[in-house]
Amino acid sequence: MLKNPGQSLERAMAADPDGPACSSPMTPGRQLLEDLVGDPELVASLADTDLLLTSGINSGDVVRVSLAIEEHLGRPLASDAAESLRTIADIDAVLAGERAG
Repeated sequence: MLKNPGQSLERAMAADPDGPACSSPMTPGRQLLEDLVGDPELVASLADTDLLLTSGINSGDVVRVSLAIEEHLGRPLASDAAESLRTIADIDAVLAGERAG
């Protein structure tokens, strides 16, 4: 586990969408998940719409993603936003919504 998940989010928000080759472009959500899980090959194997909990990502990793987003924002996520973190696309949607909001 990373000592400072907030740093992972800062790095993820600066992710290069044309980053290393994987099944999908490197997005902030994908980068954040990769940083927190520590398994680039696993994260690279996931499509943006794959369900995390049935694809080798455990619930603790999803909780760490939620906590990293909350730390970055300086406030808790709304419960519906936290519960919606089921795919990489969901993580990206929450991050995009928070940037726009």
